[in-house]
Amino acid sequence: MSDYKQSAELKKPAQAKWISNDYVKFIRFAQWRIEQTGHGILAYITDNGYLDNPTFMDMRRSLMQSFDTIYLLDLHGKSKKKEKTPDGSKDENVFDIQQGVAIGIFVRRQNGVRDASRLARIFHADIYGSRDTKYAALDALTHLTTEWQELKPAAPGFLFVPQDSGLLAEYERAWSVRDIFAPNGDPAPGIVTTHDDFAISWTAEEAAAKVERLLATSSETEARELFTLCSQDQWQYARAMRELSDEKWRDKIVPILYRPFDVRWTVYDRNVAVHRRERASNNLLHPNLALCTTRAT
Repeated sequence: MSDYKQSAELKKPAQAKWISNDYVKFIRFAQWRIEQTGHGILAYITDNGYLDNPTFMDMRRSLMQSFDTIYLLDLHGKSKKKEKTPDGSKDENVFDIQQGVAIGIFVRRQNGVRDASRLARIFHADIYGSRDTKYAALDALTHLTTEWQELKPAAPGFLFVPQDSGLLAEYERAWSVRDIFAPNGDPAPGIVTTHDDFAISWTAEEAAAKVERLLATSSETEARELFTLCSQDQWQYARAMRELSDEKWRDKIVPILYRPFDVRWTVYDRNVAVHRRERASNNLLHPNLALCTTRAT
């Protein structure tokens, strides 16, 4: 999977976690297997997030280096995006899931020694509409009758979706959010507790009660029966019991903006809220304002 994490920003802790998704691993395995054989076809129905999510830029570049031709049929239907058809009507998923769906066909021909600098030709098409409309289209279409649009993915993103580049130069002359906040680090991610069940509470009293319940346990097994606790190395039961026993954590109970307009409570201590992202979050223990945005927007 390291081939999908070559860029510097993807080597930072937790930045490439979506690449650990199982469907991405399956694509990587099939890509590797076809490279060993020298030729082959991978046809796969998956989450469509890899088509344009910034986290997958190295994955897209790697696929373009391995294959000769890539066909991408985007079936959309991502409920979290509240996608609409081009005419504004409802767009439905082909499955009973929230994630959008795409069909990818990756072709590598048997052509002897491969020129690593030559990238695959990328063809893209969309199907929008109701589930029945999409089923009917999929039933009628073949790869030969689909109206493909050839894309020219460019570095660094290598996007597998069409782009209107007419205003790109003007857009890139504007300030980036990354540059504006550069003194605070690039990027400056938000807090990740790794176990919200334990670390996030509705009230300060509930937050204190959870830590008290943890401290009252006699074993890690008992603690994990009480709460869904972090399984990463960054959180350790023995250390948490030792460091929380000094009661100083009671002074670290603070409100946290769990989601927009959703204020809850946590204990701002590494044994409770594991990844506190201090270079950003420490500023918010004071009366400051934060601008929250996403890279994908």
